[in-house]
Amino acid sequence: MRKNRTTALQLLVALPLLECLAFILPSATSLAAVPGAKFQGLGFLDPRDFESEAHDVSADGRIVAGHTLGFRGVYWNEQSDIAYVGNLPNGGIGASAWAISGDGSVIVGQASSDGGFEAYRRVNGVMTGLGDLPGGPFTSNAYDVSADGNVVVGWGISGESPSSALAFRWTPTTGMQSIGDLPGGRVHSEARAISGDGSTITGLAVGSAVEPVAFRWTQASGMRPLHDPTFASRSTGFDASFDGSVIVGEFGVGAAFQLPFRWTSESGMTPLSLPAGKTYGAAVVVSDDASLIGGWSAVGVAMGRDAVLWDAQARPRFFQEILTQDYGLNLNGWRLQAIAGISANGRVFVGSGTGPDGRTQAWRAVLPIPEPKTGALVLFAMITCAVTRSQISRSAHARLG
Repeated sequence: MRKNRTTALQLLVALPLLECLAFILPSATSLAAVPGAKFQGLGFLDPRDFESEAHDVSADGRIVAGHTLGFRGVYWNEQSDIAYVGNLPNGGIGASAWAISGDGSVIVGQASSDGGFEAYRRVNGVMTGLGDLPGGPFTSNAYDVSADGNVVVGWGISGESPSSALAFRWTPTTGMQSIGDLPGGRVHSEARAISGDGSTITGLAVGSAVEPVAFRWTQASGMRPLHDPTFASRSTGFDASFDGSVIVGEFGVGAAFQLPFRWTSESGMTPLSLPAGKTYGAAVVVSDDASLIGGWSAVGVAMGRDAVLWDAQARPRFFQEILTQDYGLNLNGWRLQAIAGISANGRVFVGSGTGPDGRTQAWRAVLPIPEPKTGALVLFAMITCAVTRSQISRSAHARLG
């Protein structure tokens, strides 16, 4: 009789406890997507295309700039509708779309013009050529634009070096102006990115170095290398935080051709760790507040790439694992290859990957504020249900006498 009494007591306690755990931990037995989490392939301008890539995203994550097969710059809206950026007046057919302003109204890139290939600025659907640097063949390319859309950076061919490029800065007031080169050696520089506030430019330049090295430019300091030759033999700055205090990119040392870095004025250029088993990689984009860095990693130069996200502690994770394991998204058939853009709030990511049909395709992922990890939920559930169990146990004892 004692045994039956104990069994009855255990059932009276255990059954409500299991109900409690099932209510608090519904995801413990399922991989349902976190509410608000989304992943979508952005498709192609022509269904017959076999390539599309995303290069940048607006601050609110609604508009994405990129390209499809051939010299065709495109943009996608929030509904994933795709459109060609257009052509310059009197120019040929063809344009790239490298970057987009914070509100999505300005897109910059390179387009065919009556003079050659020319940097352009597209404002609310109207495309305008930005010209070229004085002297040399007529060629220029716009790589990035400030958040307000008023400062454009890239490179052009100048009379200083007719066979090489010089980085430029363009505003509606000043037009296109060279920002120079590093001193000594061969003349060559390219502006690859500008901070959101328009104060800081990064890219690559040669100067006295044998190979190009990453630089940081401000109006106050001019162009300065991000490291000395003892750190790396080559490097490129790919992006800057909103205030320009953090720069990310890639560097090379000897046979290690591509490795990711993070730079600040306090710490200088520091390598970023790669996921286990990876030997190559690059940091392509940094969030406005510098808490997130996106890029890619690979086993070798010619091997397939995998998208990587570094968190505020510079810990790397495969982005595909974050989407599937942390957010429960279904990416069957996809292999995410690189992160190229991050929205201002750090919740929208864009990049490229291999889709289920084997074609390279642009994608967009929307991630809400993360819910607690399963471990944290379990701890919370145990504490909550322990209190519940105590109450149930007292009630059960009372009922069984």
